[in-house]
Amino acid sequence: MLRIEAKLPGFGGWFLAADTFNVYMKDPSSTSTEAVRRIFYDTYSPHSEDYVKRLVALGPQVKIIPGHYSLSELIAIESLFLHATKPVPGWTAAGTSLVHNRVVIAFTDSASVCPGVAAIASMGVPVDALELYVWGIILGL
Repeated sequence: MLRIEAKLPGFGGWFLAADTFNVYMKDPSSTSTEAVRRIFYDTYSPHSEDYVKRLVALGPQVKIIPGHYSLSELIAIESLFLHATKPVPGWTAAGTSLVHNRVVIAFTDSASVCPGVAAIASMGVPVDALELYVWGIILGL
């Protein structure tokens, strides 16, 4: 997806819903739906998965959604958090959400959320870039 961002400045990722490529574009974007459709066709038409090939052959259907962050910005925010030396109380998981155009941070319990977010914000991470959850303790396999 970062290769798509190189062709579409402000690209924030995509997800499929109802056979439509839902594409986040950081505001303001002057990129037309047709330009996005063309780049998606060029990128995914050689894809080996039949479902993707079928969707791309249809056009593909594209819906542009205003995004707050580009994909590279979300990855940088996630990386800043994951490689920080400062401890974050109660966090249990983190990752970039293509559906929400945010970085997901999961905590073990609700009491950890406020101090955890304060610690993350002190690292320079913009709080509005976060999608916060309480998932409990995640056990490894």
